[in-house]
Amino acid sequence: MQQSKNFIVDKNLWTQAEQLISQFSSQYLLITDELIYERYKHFFSFTKNLLILKKQVKANLDNVEFIIKKAQKIAVTHLVVFGSGTLNDVTKYAAYKLNLSYLVFASAPSMNGYLAANASLHDGISKKTFTAKQVQYAFFDVDILSEAPLRLIKSGLGDSLASITIKLDWLLAKLLLDEKYAPDFFTELKNYEQQLFANIPALLNRDKQQISNLTYLLIIAGQAMTDFGSSAPASQAEHILAHLYEMNFPEQAEQFYHGEQIAVTTLYMLRLQQKFLYNAQAPQLKALQLNFFAKEQTEQKLKNLWSEISAQLNEAALDEQELIALYEAANLPKEPEDLGWSVKQLDRLSKDAQLYRERFTFLNLSLN
Repeated sequence: MQQSKNFIVDKNLWTQAEQLISQFSSQYLLITDELIYERYKHFFSFTKNLLILKKQVKANLDNVEFIIKKAQKIAVTHLVVFGSGTLNDVTKYAAYKLNLSYLVFASAPSMNGYLAANASLHDGISKKTFTAKQVQYAFFDVDILSEAPLRLIKSGLGDSLASITIKLDWLLAKLLLDEKYAPDFFTELKNYEQQLFANIPALLNRDKQQISNLTYLLIIAGQAMTDFGSSAPASQAEHILAHLYEMNFPEQAEQFYHGEQIAVTTLYMLRLQQKFLYNAQAPQLKALQLNFFAKEQTEQKLKNLWSEISAQLNEAALDEQELIALYEAANLPKEPEDLGWSVKQLDRLSKDAQLYRERFTFLNLSLN
């Protein structure tokens, strides 16, 4: 068991759900969806204030509004969600709009947003990141997490593997732009990563120790986003590409979980990073850039200091074959075609991806 100021990871938490929630509130609305309700009916027996959303809930503002209206009818102080990615996002944003506290019982180790104070939602035009309510307390019951659909467990693994390319993108911004960088974050991840990556077959067999290791990786990333005041610790170029794909090809993208998409864009980014790092010639800035950094100064650093910068980046890099071995052990999607995408589509998106967000990554660079 590990207990922190805002989360606990332990076994058998579901048997204490009523008591655990009552420590925070007696007036709450418990939110889930039809799939989770059918699977865990016993979990919900202690409350009448229950909102069951339809199967395959969409992360959109309509569902946020639906939760808000229900909560206003029964005058609650807390929203409580039993679910994972989408349910978590719509609930935390509803809590933010209502200025209510919210609690979460995680249903799957599928994503790193449980402790993050933001939500990814479709506003009717495209998917955007919204400021949301920070969870007051999160309950991670290893018994429940280990029973999650295997595809969701693997999605969580895909999301956690992004740290491999995130580290290089973020370090690049530190070395070129002197941006704030948190090496301790990656040190904290390392012990859990080593245990998990060495035991992928056990994870796929729902071994509770490996489920716990995956859960801690996701928790650490989510907490880091809140502590850092930015999504930088858990979202760099690989997430930019995934978001752009969702915006440009929504029907294709919605068929796959977030972590599955991130697995593909992470490997794509690792290969792109290595093209720069294995090239002795200094890269250049792409012609078009957002105005959030000193371009002339950055170009001079690239020209004069690239050998030193690339040496530091190479020290932090993971070999492509090592990453592919992890993917194959977990049977994760590797190539864009595994998701019905194409390399050409990602290549086109990457050309102008530096204009999508004020975040400096390898996508801001070009080779002659």
